[in-house]
Amino acid sequence: MEEKAQQPVQEDFTLTPLTPEFNEGNHRSYVKRINSALEEPKIRNIALSGTYGVGKSSILQKIAEEHEKDVVEISLSTLAPAAPEEVDESIPKQASTTTNRIQHEIVKQLLYRVESHNAPRSRFNRIERFNCKREHSIAALSGIVLTLLFLLMEWTAKIISIHESIAALGAWIHVIVFFLLASCTFMARYLFQGRVNISQLSTGNTAISLDEKSVSYFDQYLDEIVYFFEVSEKSIVIFEDIDRFEDSYIFETLRSLNTLLNNAPQFESKPIRFIYAIKDSIFDPSAQNSLNKKTKEEVTIPPEETEIQRANRTKFFDLIIPVVPFITHRSARDLVTKLLSEISHDIDKELISIAARYVPDMRLLRNVLNEFIVFREKIFTDNDKKLNLNESELFSMMLYKSTHLSDFELIRLGKSKLDKIYYLSREFVNENTDTINKEIRTSTLNLTNLSEHSIKKRCLDFGERLIAHIERTARATSFHIDNGVFSFASKQYKLTELTGINFWNEFISNQDVQELSWNQYHYNNTLTFYRSDLKDVLNNNLDPCDWKEVDSKKLKTDISQKKAKLEFLRSATIRNLINEPQLNLDNNFLRSAAIQDLIRESKLTLDDNKPNQTFDSITRQIVSDGLAYQLIISGYLNRNFTLYTSTFHGKAISANAQNFIIHNVEPNIMDEQLVFEERDIKSIISECGEQALSEPCLYNISILNYLLNFDSVKSDIMIQSLIQFGDEELLFLQAYLNGENQHTNLIKKFTLKTVEILEFLVNQVELNDELRLSLVNTALEHLNSELEYNLDDTVSEYLQANYAELPTLINTTNKDQAENITKLYGNAVIRVSKLQSLSEKIRNAFIAKDLYEINVDNLKTALGSETNLALDVALEKDEEIYHYLLRNLGKYLQAVINTSKTISSNEYFIRVVEDVLALKNTRDLDNVVMHASGDCIIEDLHQVEKDTWQCLAEFNRFTPTFDNISHYRSTVGEIDEYIEKVLIESDVITEYELATEDEKEKLAVYILHANGDFLTSGHIVQLVDSLNLTNYIDARRLPVEKGELFPLLLKSNLIEDSADTYEHLLATGWPTRERYIEASNKFHGYITPELLQGNLAAVLASGKIGLDTKVSIIERAEEFTVDCSKNDLIELAQFAINQDKKLPIDVIEKMAIDEVETKNVILLLSPHLTPSINAEQLFRILERLKGDYPKLISKGTDRPEIPNTLEDHKLVKVLETLQIISSFKEVADGFIKIFKKHK
Repeated sequence: MEEKAQQPVQEDFTLTPLTPEFNEGNHRSYVKRINSALEEPKIRNIALSGTYGVGKSSILQKIAEEHEKDVVEISLSTLAPAAPEEVDESIPKQASTTTNRIQHEIVKQLLYRVESHNAPRSRFNRIERFNCKREHSIAALSGIVLTLLFLLMEWTAKIISIHESIAALGAWIHVIVFFLLASCTFMARYLFQGRVNISQLSTGNTAISLDEKSVSYFDQYLDEIVYFFEVSEKSIVIFEDIDRFEDSYIFETLRSLNTLLNNAPQFESKPIRFIYAIKDSIFDPSAQNSLNKKTKEEVTIPPEETEIQRANRTKFFDLIIPVVPFITHRSARDLVTKLLSEISHDIDKELISIAARYVPDMRLLRNVLNEFIVFREKIFTDNDKKLNLNESELFSMMLYKSTHLSDFELIRLGKSKLDKIYYLSREFVNENTDTINKEIRTSTLNLTNLSEHSIKKRCLDFGERLIAHIERTARATSFHIDNGVFSFASKQYKLTELTGINFWNEFISNQDVQELSWNQYHYNNTLTFYRSDLKDVLNNNLDPCDWKEVDSKKLKTDISQKKAKLEFLRSATIRNLINEPQLNLDNNFLRSAAIQDLIRESKLTLDDNKPNQTFDSITRQIVSDGLAYQLIISGYLNRNFTLYTSTFHGKAISANAQNFIIHNVEPNIMDEQLVFEERDIKSIISECGEQALSEPCLYNISILNYLLNFDSVKSDIMIQSLIQFGDEELLFLQAYLNGENQHTNLIKKFTLKTVEILEFLVNQVELNDELRLSLVNTALEHLNSELEYNLDDTVSEYLQANYAELPTLINTTNKDQAENITKLYGNAVIRVSKLQSLSEKIRNAFIAKDLYEINVDNLKTALGSETNLALDVALEKDEEIYHYLLRNLGKYLQAVINTSKTISSNEYFIRVVEDVLALKNTRDLDNVVMHASGDCIIEDLHQVEKDTWQCLAEFNRFTPTFDNISHYRSTVGEIDEYIEKVLIESDVITEYELATEDEKEKLAVYILHANGDFLTSGHIVQLVDSLNLTNYIDARRLPVEKGELFPLLLKSNLIEDSADTYEHLLATGWPTRERYIEASNKFHGYITPELLQGNLAAVLASGKIGLDTKVSIIERAEEFTVDCSKNDLIELAQFAINQDKKLPIDVIEKMAIDEVETKNVILLLSPHLTPSINAEQLFRILERLKGDYPKLISKGTDRPEIPNTLEDHKLVKVLETLQIISSFKEVADGFIKIFKKHK
């Protein structure tokens, strides 16, 4: 209905009165019947029944005209029921009932109709107008009486005596007194007319009160009512609108009143008749809206009693005359058409049918027509032609006005139900647009990640069907499927994991694996499911390529359909929204703060059982299903409704623009989705002024598109407001960027004006990846060099993650763009991972500003070398690159250690080492030196800082010259692990020729302090020997050390072979001293018991020590056995036996005492067994031996036995010579039996 509009030809039409109009054809029969009833004396209560609008008032008006002198008309149309809070406590409770309030109004209207002078006996003096004719008569009469009184009382004579000058008047003085007294009387009555307070009664403002003891006003004022009928001579009372109050009890009181009046003798000849205009439903308990006067609670009435009450209406009236309706919802169409035929119009027939169906009331229809004529005359003017209004919509608005009076008045305030529906329709459009845009973004993302989406979409469905198949199989085999684990492609899965994307990713990607197996815990039971069988069970070939094709087609179709919905929403009318059931609003949105006032004021209730609401259901909850709803869904009440409520002054603009100004600009409400044509936008800007573009009410997609395309200056006004990025701005911008609008132009302007553009694009607006990337690229392309853009962590991460996909960074050849982008990335501290993907200008700029990660690819690009990525190459190429690598040396080393040497040329070795040293990072210095080229060697340590020497030594980066080693020693001090590494790699110390003997010895001693764990003793001695020392090294200056060092030094003739040297080694263990003795050529010459320090046995037992040393000990056996141990004696005995050396008899005796083995003692004793042997000493020796030897020299008859050896034979013979034994003989088992002497 909004598309068609016509400007009718204006004519001057007379308005149709709304007063009752007697229709001879329709009403005469009812008048005739009432007149006939009035002729019947017994008929005193007559009811004219019928619904509103059937003509009851017209009929009764005719009766009043025909019986003018006898009729009193009482109308109760202005009486309203009293609210409980309005009832004064001083008023009796019974006075506030509906029945008594109706009686109060009836009594007041009756008493008001009679003038005071016509009811002189009434106890109420009524205020009435001043009657000059009557008052002149009263004044004249009063003047005559008072004049006679003055004569009789001689007051006139007294006046003359006081004022003698008037005595000449004579008799005329009495005439003068008459006129004076009459005039005073007249003036007094004039002045005090109506100024006396009359208690209890007022008309107009008259109040009639009810005493506490009175039950009703009729009872209390019955005498006044009777007196009224007596003096007025009225006999017919017509009651209208008495049924408005849904109180049937009033008819009972009126009938009682009528009976009382007619029982009075004065009315016997002329009975009083009451005629009522009523509707039948007042006697239907189920139809009454008001509560019964006796109770405030609803009472449930049995059906039979309800029927009795309906029938009881006949007891109130003597005659009921029904008025047959001549207009219904069926016949109203013809009557409306007839009414409209009186004027020229262009109202749709469909609208006429709606009006007839919902407004079957002739008076109301006439009023609608009148209002239509007046509004059309004022609204349809030449100035309003551009509003494109039409008569059908105006007529529908007049229908709404006549049936929703209070709501129509709220339209000018923007708070009517129609306003609420309009605003909700816009919210409905905006919210659904936002929802659909989100769905499009999701579908677009799924289309981009089609493979993952295809599998993820199916995994739950496939998983559930697979589990169902497995459970069926398990039941058939009596296995408990939960008591086992599934295996596929060497991975195990629980039953619940078969619905997960991880399992299906594996299952789909491993097409070669044909079996899914289930293995029972603790048992050897297995179920095997083959891929071919599962394809049949799942009814799918499990080929993701097919899925992608199907899903791609479906997603594209879905996106296309959603875009069509967006187009529909952009131009949708309220009627379109109602008729579109597929669109809805979430209840959570309807409860949001943005529209909660609308919902509250319109009493919109939401069904919590329904998660969503269609716009049709929302509309029904606001205006129900009546006339308003029909006008809305038919399109006659639409968004232009406000344009039909008043005239609009000023420039002529379109309806669309005027609507926007009314509904959005004036209340400052944003509607971003409303569609405008170019002329509408021009009109809006012209009407509101350019500065209004900064207000949220003008945030509209169509307006901004127009401004960006055609008016850059004005667009800046709106953009300056939008870049504040408040809640409304973000809401609008989200909607704007969701659609296909001037995104590039907008972001270009944003970028030039606000530092927050990138934070907005990355953090504050929801966009699909492709669009976000495009808009960020636009922003980078138009960066303002004068702005410092805000860049939080999220923006930095985005720029770093997506730089290789930004066309500006890949393709730009513009120097200014390159500088601006480089500045931005520099401020964000972003380092790109692949320089090669950037354009040449961007790449060079990034390299110059160190905006790249240090990795092999970037180093190859920055240094222009595929293999040599050394620091000295960077130094030669560009010192900025070199210093950048030094500042990030750890990352550089991590990148190149396994790829390139850190320093490739010895020429720059010292420079690089010292630069790295300046960084004060020992670990990085170590790595640089360690991974430098093998050619990087320092000849003279004085060329580099001393702090580098240990590092250089650790990685053998200087030559082992005498000076280098000596300088290292003098600087570092004790030999450390680092210099040891140099010595390890060196065979000789070079360039020692100029050194003094003392200097060489000091260096030798320094070297000899090296840790033998790393540097072998042999190597140490080799290095020392290479110094070509002339003098011996003082052994006491050397560390006491176990191992080969001293023996090797001794062999190399570097230390003196002397007792002092050996004594220096006494702190070491025997193995060291053993090797020393072994190496010594002179030890046998200076050996002493003090030097041996308990090592006698060790020396004798050693297989390494020469015989000369051992023989020297044998030769000096008494000296070495002075303070020796048993073990020493054992070894000494053994060595002497082995070498057939003779030991002194005293030493042998000591051996016997220390229980050296008897056999060895006998062997060693053998050389001394001669007749000259000291017998006492021999006896002492034999006493200490084991076996029967001690028995040989003891007295007794026993016959001891000793071994049968040569030495023992020799012993026996000596004893025999000494006459210790008598004889001996050889016996079995290798023994000799000894026969002792008895005395």
